[in-house]
Amino acid sequence: MHIKIWRLALCAVATTAALALSSSSAMAAGTPIITLPSATALSFNEGQVSGTVNPNGAATTYRIEYGPKFENVAAEGSIGSGEVAVPVVGRVKGLDPNSSTAVRISATNKYGTINPARGSHINTPF
Repeated sequence: MHIKIWRLALCAVATTAALALSSSSAMAAGTPIITLPSATALSFNEGQVSGTVNPNGAATTYRIEYGPKFENVAAEGSIGSGEVAVPVVGRVKGLDPNSSTAVRISATNKYGTINPARGSHINTPF
């Protein structure tokens, strides 16, 4: 009786390990994954925004947006369909001196769009 229980436990461990191995090597595609952007003032009316976008296995496009309602576009492009984070950078121009401007990164693929309601801010000097 003890031998059968031990054998059953060993089979269960082997099956669990095989499932974990197969699921970790074949990641399911999904919506893009973005990082909160880093924003830096370059002058009194210009800034730079950088961050990363992981396409998460599907062809993905991105936009770096800024303004009160994110109505302006600093950069946009395609980053492919890999499964690693890709750096994206955009230059924000025409800012008011001594102001704070909201910025964000959005990304879209066939599984959906990630459009954060909040992002970072560029604080320009005098």
